[in-house]
Amino acid sequence: VWLIRLFMLGFMGLVILIVILGGLLVAFQISIQERIIPGVSVADVNISGMTQTDAMVAIANTYTNDTLYTLRDGDRIWEVSAEELGVSFDIEATINEAYAIGHTPNSASNLIAQASTWFNGANISPIVTYDPRIAEAVLHRIANEIDRPAQDASLSIDGFTVNTTDSVIGRELDVSATLTQLSAAILSRDPTNEIALIINETSPAVVNVDDAVQRIQTALSSPISLTATSTNGEPLGPWTVSQEQILSLLSITLADTVDGSREYQVDIDM
Repeated sequence: VWLIRLFMLGFMGLVILIVILGGLLVAFQISIQERIIPGVSVADVNISGMTQTDAMVAIANTYTNDTLYTLRDGDRIWEVSAEELGVSFDIEATINEAYAIGHTPNSASNLIAQASTWFNGANISPIVTYDPRIAEAVLHRIANEIDRPAQDASLSIDGFTVNTTDSVIGRELDVSATLTQLSAAILSRDPTNEIALIINETSPAVVNVDDAVQRIQTALSSPISLTATSTNGEPLGPWTVSQEQILSLLSITLADTVDGSREYQVDIDM
């Protein structure tokens, strides 16, 4: 008899335990009916137990289309928003995906998903769309501010004054290479680091004209006095070559050098 009573007592205890667990399970299901289940996060932002509306607010504080990307060229910077670069973060679709975990029509699969997420967690990646063509257009606009052709150093003579212009290194934004670097930063959702614009430089053919200017200034600095000796030893002259005459005899030409650049050569045509 006591064995039967013991069996009945154990059976009743089991039934009570099942009823309690069932009640807790029902209560849990009711509590998460309109909430994201525990263990769910979006890009490491914990949204467990939140309603979809609350989760959207929490995520919007972290991921927005107003996120700024800094593009740098030396001391010059351009700050461009994610939206201007063609980036769109679909918060609603992301939260819907997070909410769908453990909220399917299949109760059995829901229980499995809820248990797995509770113990292991589930990190959802934000749903982001990106149109690189828009970012490329932004880079082309920046290129209009950066690009310049190489300019050779030059010289000209005005009277007895030698005027010069300095050489300028050509610069061109490498849009394709910069776009690759920018796209990687956008897709990694990490705008914290500055993105260095990739610039291709072109050296001018004529780098400087200092030597040529020095020769011209020396030649035009004063008249030249010429003397000679005849065949019988008598002195001839002197003859004076004026600065105007020297100027008319100057020959200034551009010539190629062995290193591929060019330089001004100054001669006097007699």
